[in-house]
Amino acid sequence: MTTLTRVFKGGLLAAALACSCQVWAGTPPGGWVSRTSPTTQDLNGIVFGNGTFVAVGNNGAVLTSSDGISWAQRASGTSRHLAAVAFGASSLNFTAVGSYGTIIFSDNKGASWAANNVDPSYNLLGVASKVGVGERWVVVGNPNKLLTATHPAVPWGQASWPSGSSPNALAVAGQNASGTSRFVVTGRAGQVATSTDGNTWQVLSCGFSDAISPVSVAADMGNIFLAAGFDSRNYFLNLIHITDTSCSTKATTTRDPLNGMAYGNGYVVGVINKRIGYYDTAGSSGNWTAVNTPNNASLNAVAYGNGTFVAVGAGGAIVQSSPASPSSYVGCFKDDEARALPVQLMSQGATVASCIAAAKAAGYAYAGLQYGGTCFAGNTPGYQQLAVADEKQFCNMPCTAANGDTCGGSWYSSIHKTGLSAPAVAEPKYEGCYSDAANRALPVVLSQSGATKKSCVAAARARGLLYAGLQYGGQCFGGNTLGYQKAKPEEESTSCSMRCSADSNQYCGGIWFNTVYSTGLTLGSQPPAGAYQGCFEDKENRALPVVLMPSGATAASCYNAAKNAGYLYAGLQWQGQCYAGNTLGYSKVPQQDEHKPGKCDTRCTANQSDWCGGGWHNSIYKTR
Repeated sequence: MTTLTRVFKGGLLAAALACSCQVWAGTPPGGWVSRTSPTTQDLNGIVFGNGTFVAVGNNGAVLTSSDGISWAQRASGTSRHLAAVAFGASSLNFTAVGSYGTIIFSDNKGASWAANNVDPSYNLLGVASKVGVGERWVVVGNPNKLLTATHPAVPWGQASWPSGSSPNALAVAGQNASGTSRFVVTGRAGQVATSTDGNTWQVLSCGFSDAISPVSVAADMGNIFLAAGFDSRNYFLNLIHITDTSCSTKATTTRDPLNGMAYGNGYVVGVINKRIGYYDTAGSSGNWTAVNTPNNASLNAVAYGNGTFVAVGAGGAIVQSSPASPSSYVGCFKDDEARALPVQLMSQGATVASCIAAAKAAGYAYAGLQYGGTCFAGNTPGYQQLAVADEKQFCNMPCTAANGDTCGGSWYSSIHKTGLSAPAVAEPKYEGCYSDAANRALPVVLSQSGATKKSCVAAARARGLLYAGLQYGGQCFGGNTLGYQKAKPEEESTSCSMRCSADSNQYCGGIWFNTVYSTGLTLGSQPPAGAYQGCFEDKENRALPVVLMPSGATAASCYNAAKNAGYLYAGLQWQGQCYAGNTLGYSKVPQQDEHKPGKCDTRCTANQSDWCGGGWHNSIYKTR
């Protein structure tokens, strides 16, 4: 049973946000406290991005904070009421929308704003962005307004709903996490619509007929959004669970409408007039807890970032939860170039919550943050865990996107559990000492030095390779053939006699001899007939954004890795890099030109019979 199934089966918020006369057990993580606000204007929306909270409200009010504690008032350039604000992870822009067609945006963390207004006859209610192939933005409003753009500074285009439908949108959310990137719009009359590009929409029937607002991404639950609707006839709150193309509704016993909702660090938090409710997804019982707000503040919106939740509301109210140590944390682990967590999910900008979410969505047991915001994933936590006393010396870099989170260090990873179990793999088996040659028997170079049995086998396993070989005191190679010639037992003491430089208790081959171990894996099946889609151009903004194997992939191993992780496409590039995602790519190379120089012209290092793309070109397979 998934976490989200448990949420709805138990009746989300059923016991948490009931009438004010009810007494609830438990306390929120770290408690909630009021923060000094520089405005008395009602605050209607809040978001966190690029290390900054931005809150917006009536009469053009805009506030910013790096920690949720100290707030600065900013000049927005408008006196219109602002209803919502969103952050674009690609362009690093904040965009706020409001009455009379007001759209303002900031590219400097909310310090200054520019206007890109639209038709003043429309009141704009929601804004969201997502990153797929480039950045996309969606703005919704009344009456029946739907706008899209690729950047908040360019002209906004009018999109339209499918024929015969008009959701009269109230809220919109966009997903930037690993997986299918999409928008979800909720509105009046129980309508929900989803889109991957902001232009083509699919209207869903959720079994609910009243207004649905708000909507929030449940990040580490995969491609899932949570929305709230209030049944005006029976006076019960309903929770709506929205996936890629379907949705379902669960009535609760709560008799209050929900004003705002956010997800972060294992908690789903909802705010109502003078109370805050939250669900601990890491808890064994799945119980909800709710508390009265400090100073009886009436709250309108909530966001997660910098390790805390911040909610805003009437009269400029700001309340914040104290940071809590993530229960997912395993420790600080040393890394090397034969990565213990071999799958790079984000090159920068990761937080603890977003990295765990991405790793879990990709099917891995561990997430690792390194060098201020690089996110890795895999099924082994690391090579060497540091003592707690040494953690602050090596895993000491704050996440650039959330200063309250720790994002490892240089070649040191802050490791977290995702909640998934690592697949069982047989122990590596020693195969013997094998001669090597310039034309490597194990052709995939995994590490030039410093490898050990554990690190070398882990790196080979991560690439789906059958054998790992250690040579010359710590070089690590991988491949699918044992070697050229096995040394006789009496020759091993001279041929494979070099101690590992990183562990003198182990042997790491010799000069042109490998100490070889089988990884315990078997070769996956070849992609089925018809799976190959062709050769596609790639760019720095990767069409297939998830790095499953940085080297050593074959058509079989890349196809099976992408399929097992739930991605629609697998792409092989430059001799054995393996990428995955849910969009094909940029332009397709004509079939007759596929293997010409500069296109998909490189063979796989680990299997010379396979084509492995080329420089900035992917050989792509469809997994289902």
